[in-house]
Amino acid sequence: MKIRLLHIILFCSWTLAGTAQSDFSMKQYTTKDSALFKVGMYVENIFNSNVMNNSVYYNALFKNGISRNSFLKMQPRALNTNIAGVFETDRVYTSWKGTPKESSTFDHFATIGSVRLVNMRFSRDLFTLAGLGNKPLAGQMANANGLNLNLMQYTKFEYGRIYQTPKYSYGAGIGLLMGNKYFNATTHDAYLYTSDIGDSISVRIAGSTIENDTASKLIYDPNGFGMGLDLFFSMPFDLSKNNGYQGTLTFEVNDFGFIAWNKKSISREYDGKFDWPGIKSPSLFEISDSIYKSQIPDTLENQFVRSVEKGAVSMLTPFRISATYSENLTDELELKIMLDYRINANYLPYVALTQNILVKEDAKSTKYYVNIFQSLGGYGYGGLGVGFAMEHKYFGVDIGTRHLLALAVPETLSGVNIRIGFHWNFYSK
Repeated sequence: MKIRLLHIILFCSWTLAGTAQSDFSMKQYTTKDSALFKVGMYVENIFNSNVMNNSVYYNALFKNGISRNSFLKMQPRALNTNIAGVFETDRVYTSWKGTPKESSTFDHFATIGSVRLVNMRFSRDLFTLAGLGNKPLAGQMANANGLNLNLMQYTKFEYGRIYQTPKYSYGAGIGLLMGNKYFNATTHDAYLYTSDIGDSISVRIAGSTIENDTASKLIYDPNGFGMGLDLFFSMPFDLSKNNGYQGTLTFEVNDFGFIAWNKKSISREYDGKFDWPGIKSPSLFEISDSIYKSQIPDTLENQFVRSVEKGAVSMLTPFRISATYSENLTDELELKIMLDYRINANYLPYVALTQNILVKEDAKSTKYYVNIFQSLGGYGYGGLGVGFAMEHKYFGVDIGTRHLLALAVPETLSGVNIRIGFHWNFYSK
């Protein structure tokens, strides 16, 4: 049961979650110059943590349980405050050309997709308790302060436009958000004390939880509605003025919005303490079920729960702010530098480098690229990965990972990032 607690948390991360760093940009909604419209799909899956390695994620995903050996390997990496996050997104989209104006052209776009995320901030002691139980902390005050766990899933229906002028590109999308799942837990004063010989415990919990309708079982149940906004602006900018190529600086705000969860949502406030002195018996030979049961509390809920309210609650969605600089250094090499930060997501600033290398262009003007990725921050440490892209007149493919090494050695490193994108271009006959 000790190992199961964090397994349950991580399994919730997979089944209800995933928002963190993402390589998708609204620029991908624009159509080629002569194409009438484009249809595409994009799927991305991310997990990272400063303390949990990939074996935790894999075992939670495949429901194998998390081994004690895995936790013993991770424990030295734990800091006083730790973070972990999962982000999944999938979408299908279409874009089509609008009627051009004198000084600009524009594309319409429409998308349907879903976002699933979990992120958490937790203490070193709470990580030990979840993975190894309270025995390693006997005789100590195990600190569980500062827990912040967020789980959210929503479906997004969006429409927008992207305008292109000779110098600038800008656009916006507004969407209807259908909230499917939500859970939040926080603690501001929590600890567990276990006596040296393990015969008594003392527990203190002060915090709160909020969750959507507990009677809702289906993963895409509509449990709330809200609005979302995406913004995009791109301008010419040259860091390297002597190579003959024009650089581009792009700013984006993604997933800014709110969801009003329905009146069946439940909010609980916790503020209580429980001391259990252990089993008392006249002698070792007189321990019986009746003595044992009489000294074990039937429920601890009344010790900690101070209020329970049922009613609608509104929550901001975790949203992303990013800046990306891109420039061709040669005809065959493009460099991208991305900085991003996600608000309300227990997230650290994130920087990512991408080198897009044109390795071949055939007689039909099909271009083949190899992508090299480096990253730092977000929910973990550094990452190194590779990708492949192909661009044809009628279609494009983009497949890659920012954490190739971590995928290969899951017991040692942390970081999952897999993305797959396809699009098809359509022309008039």
